[in-house]
Amino acid sequence: MTAGADPTVPAPDTPERVAVLVIGDSETADRAEAELASCLAAEADVVRIREVDPQAWAATDLSNVAVVFVDVERPSAVVTDLATRTQQPPRVLLLTRRGVLDDLGDLVDADLLAGVVAVPWTPGRLCVQARAQLARWHGIEPVTSIRHADVTESSLLRSLNQPLREVVRELVDAIEDVLGPRPRLLLPAGIRVTQEDVSVDGLLIVLRGEIALGVTSPSGKIVLHHASTGPLIGLPALIERQRALATAHATTDVELIHLTIEQLDHALDDNSRVGALMTVVSMRSLARRLRRAEILQVEKSRLNAELADERAKLTQALEDLSEARLALIAQARSATIGDMAAGIAHELNSPLSALTRSIDHSEQDVLTILSGHPWTEPILDVITAARDRPALTAKDERRIRRELAAAGIPNGRVRALVSAGVFTVATAQRIGESGIPDDQLEAAAGLGAALRNARLAEQHISTLVSSLRSAIRPDQTEPVPTAVSETVEDALRLAGHRMHGIEVRRDYVDTEPVLAHPAQLTQIWTNLIVNAADALAGSGTIEIRVRPRPRGGVRVEVRDDGPGIDPALQERIFEPRFTTKAGAVRFGLGLGLGIARRIVTEHAGTITVHSQPGETVFTVDLPAHLSTPPEGAPR
Repeated sequence: MTAGADPTVPAPDTPERVAVLVIGDSETADRAEAELASCLAAEADVVRIREVDPQAWAATDLSNVAVVFVDVERPSAVVTDLATRTQQPPRVLLLTRRGVLDDLGDLVDADLLAGVVAVPWTPGRLCVQARAQLARWHGIEPVTSIRHADVTESSLLRSLNQPLREVVRELVDAIEDVLGPRPRLLLPAGIRVTQEDVSVDGLLIVLRGEIALGVTSPSGKIVLHHASTGPLIGLPALIERQRALATAHATTDVELIHLTIEQLDHALDDNSRVGALMTVVSMRSLARRLRRAEILQVEKSRLNAELADERAKLTQALEDLSEARLALIAQARSATIGDMAAGIAHELNSPLSALTRSIDHSEQDVLTILSGHPWTEPILDVITAARDRPALTAKDERRIRRELAAAGIPNGRVRALVSAGVFTVATAQRIGESGIPDDQLEAAAGLGAALRNARLAEQHISTLVSSLRSAIRPDQTEPVPTAVSETVEDALRLAGHRMHGIEVRRDYVDTEPVLAHPAQLTQIWTNLIVNAADALAGSGTIEIRVRPRPRGGVRVEVRDDGPGIDPALQERIFEPRFTTKAGAVRFGLGLGLGIARRIVTEHAGTITVHSQPGETVFTVDLPAHLSTPPEGAPR
């Protein structure tokens, strides 16, 4: 054992000797090496490195360095490099004459700086520091290792490491040395020893039992401290000359001493030991309360994180509920409209059938009346031609006029014949040879055109009724094989009244059927078409493309050349109730994009939007389903 070592403190029990390293080429480093070598010979090897360079590192066994004293100009780089060469990061003490150190941030951040020793130091104190750091490096609390033959342990430090009850007993003894024996108060559980917002005129020293501190809040009573209350009650209020911030009440039977302010002042004035011991007790209590506060802060952060997570889940649930509510409202309104539309469709059937029969009968009556007419054959030719007249381009109409004129037919008669739908030279010559007057020719053409218009109107009404029935019919329990392009056509007919002034371009390619609810698909297309029409405001082009997908399924694109959708809104247009139409929420056949997305999702598909000024494209992808399920599949 070297001189100055405490014989009551055994050297750390380690499997091999460790090294204490002194780095530097100065008189300070020489003095440190000499002092450490004289006192640590039995505990560690003292190693000296004068020059910090790769050769010095290579020539020294650094694997088991435990403590390092550094006296160099740039300690951060040296210590950082050294830490990578040791088995365990060493405890580093910096020897310095500087009063301000502004270049040690990296060491502090990496927890590589154990302390700073000011030069010059008191002889013998460097060994105290070295032993303490050796103990810490070995994982031993160095409470007793700081003793030195020439150093007296402070009473404060000794008290800090005593059990708290012993310190309280010493405090009571010191007080009673001045004031004499103090009476003990024995109180049952539940008694309030101090009250919130009431003046505190003394100090309570708890000798036995538990005291809790709490406050009253709008949400009820809150316990601030219980196990961390400490044995001194009322001291903060005395120090700050304020009313009590909390109520202290006994949670068990307690034994305590009550000191008035005057008694406490007397004890502090006559015995300095009272103040020192009160400082120790207060520090110990404060440490416990700080630890409790840190634990509570961690718990608070965890609870806040859980609360934020629950709040996010609740928000999502509310959004889902809102969307479901919107869907129910839309379905209820659609059902009402569907009932009305079904009634209208039913009521239209009777007059539509009557109209069809009337047209047929009128045509037969005309033929009967004309059977005895001298120009029966040419009149029937004109009526038939006008009734069945196809639409002609201007180029074809000019070509036919030139052909008829070339056959010698007068120009006035050519215009009347072409307007009546007579496009061949043979028919025109036969009519001309009959000698039918122009007024009779025009009347026959007008009658044929009227029959044609009546037929077209009857067909249009019939088609609308059919599309309306398709859109409002109840969805089947199971989806059925559905031709997507037919549901698109139904949607175009239903939205036809919104398309005035808008050019519609169809681009369909034959696709396989998909298993779907046809009415729901019609609702999707109707909504997208109506949205496009609203964006165009009566002028522009809507293009609808139906294509097979490369890996099966169908893709439908609804494209318009309108102003586009603001990029900031594109992420929100599928949200329930979101609209850019002056805040209006629309129901009925156009269910809103949120409901459209829900329908697409229920069909295992996707809907996306791409928009820029001059072009907006909604793309719907539906998965492939064959009209005949695979063998073994449920039917």
